[in-house]
Amino acid sequence: MKGACWTASCRPCAASRPIPTPFGRRSRLPARCSPAFRGGRGQDPIRRAPVGQFTLGGETMTTKTKTASRRFARSLTAALALSLLPMAAPAQQHLRFATAQAPDSIIMRCCYQPWIDALNEGSNGTLEVAPYPPPFAAADNMWDRVTAGVADIGNMITYATGLPFQRTAVASLPGLASNAEAASAALWRLYEQGMLDDTFEQVHVLGLYTPMALSLYSRTPVQSLDDLAGMRVRSTGRETSAALTALGASPVSISFSEAYQAISRGVVDGAVGNGNSLVVFRFNEMLEYEVDNVSFGLSVIAFIMNRDSYANLEPEARASIDAWSGERLSRHLGREQDVLRAQFNDQLIEAGTLHQYSLPDEERALWLERLAPITETWLAETDNGQAVYDAFVAEYNAVLAEIEAAAN
Repeated sequence: MKGACWTASCRPCAASRPIPTPFGRRSRLPARCSPAFRGGRGQDPIRRAPVGQFTLGGETMTTKTKTASRRFARSLTAALALSLLPMAAPAQQHLRFATAQAPDSIIMRCCYQPWIDALNEGSNGTLEVAPYPPPFAAADNMWDRVTAGVADIGNMITYATGLPFQRTAVASLPGLASNAEAASAALWRLYEQGMLDDTFEQVHVLGLYTPMALSLYSRTPVQSLDDLAGMRVRSTGRETSAALTALGASPVSISFSEAYQAISRGVVDGAVGNGNSLVVFRFNEMLEYEVDNVSFGLSVIAFIMNRDSYANLEPEARASIDAWSGERLSRHLGREQDVLRAQFNDQLIEAGTLHQYSLPDEERALWLERLAPITETWLAETDNGQAVYDAFVAEYNAVLAEIEAAAN
């Protein structure tokens, strides 16, 4: 957590042979050698004897057993020599991490690569985790790639799988949470308590985190429900579509690959997104206004590992994976998202391409009142929903208070 090093680099033994990786760079695998043992004069315990006889260990034997005895003696010598040599080091284990990120993306550089470096460094040379970018795996097939063993590790957007992650979607409820680190820690604690979805039992879960919170961005200022009424707004999924409908807007489902053109052509006048949408996908070129104090929820991303890949790890490699998993990994990823969100906002505000607006308390209360039925529906449709909701809120508030206290 605070103070933990995420930038250590691995320096494998120079006496190792290279193997290819998916990026053209060379990684290292410790060399394995099988030395040959040859008997020589003075090493063989066989002494000269009269023709037809020979002596072994003080016992006179006939030439009929001479060949077999020599074989036995040499085998004994070789076994003794082997027993005096150090055991060969275990082979380095290579794990394929399907990142769903381009190698030069800011998420890869700030969030994922430091974790990879920490795993490799912490394994004492027994582990090589290598990033595999798209098209090796993508959001819509990440679960299948990992469970089938094509990828050993992957980062999976839960809603993109089409699988039942209903309880995990508590973090996606609108108006509930906006701090990614606190939400990520809360989700992990609920997972440890066995309160999240049973679907996770099919994999080994390394961590859970949320990207930066979703907000409403628009071409013109939105300062009230009247301003939002009838506005065509790009949604990110079922939850945001329901939220926009409840607030009186007209949600439009458009993929990221088509969103920029749709906004530039006036197909939509707003979008639910975050700093990543604004900067990486350049929404800020057309959508300058943000309502910054109503969260449209948080997506949930799980770092998952194939169960057999985890079970087959050597002890040192497994210890490194375990040391950098759980709440430690979850909070690291969430915290980096919060840092990026602040940096993006500062840069855009300074450039004059982002204008943030905080709804007055009375107006914000009206928005939250409109959004409340979405939470009520989730509670009614989710097994043990009220307990999951209450536990998430409690853990989220506890971690948020901790973060705020540390910042003061």
